[in-house]
Amino acid sequence: MVVIGILAVPGVARAGQPSVSGLQIEADRLELASRHQELRLKGNVRVRTHGPRGEVAIRASLVVVRLDSEGTPVALDARGPLTVRLGSSRATARRLQMRIPRNGAPRVVELLGDVRLVLVLSTSSRPRSPGLTVAGERIWLELESGRMSVDRARVELGGAGRQAPSADRRAGGEGHGG
Repeated sequence: MVVIGILAVPGVARAGQPSVSGLQIEADRLELASRHQELRLKGNVRVRTHGPRGEVAIRASLVVVRLDSEGTPVALDARGPLTVRLGSSRATARRLQMRIPRNGAPRVVELLGDVRLVLVLSTSSRPRSPGLTVAGERIWLELESGRMSVDRARVELGGAGRQAPSADRRAGGEGHGG
């Protein structure tokens, strides 16, 4: 197993502790393609970093980390079937793309291919209960604001299996007299 810490800004990573400014990655295998300025991590890959609203944890079979000329991570591309934890919410997808700004905190995550995102909502009567399940082919999520865009959306409200009409059906004019 390979365990590495990559810092996006100068600093020191402590073993076993994710840095706000860096990535912590574990994988079965690491390949460095210095000519292409990328790290390729394969087999049981786990990535941890911190976003504006908490920890981002990714599990995938393949992760490619693109580096700038100074060796600083600038983008991450995960493939496989993969799982993602975004704070208290969970997602599954076939691919994840994430740009990493100089301060190291990812701001935007794009999930692609059979995406399913379970958003956990907290209220005083139901702390940390699943409130909304969003599925689609592509989910673009801005981590700081929580703003989201979903292609071919399907939504389940309240976790009770009720499904809201998809955006495609609403846009197609079903249910309108005409």
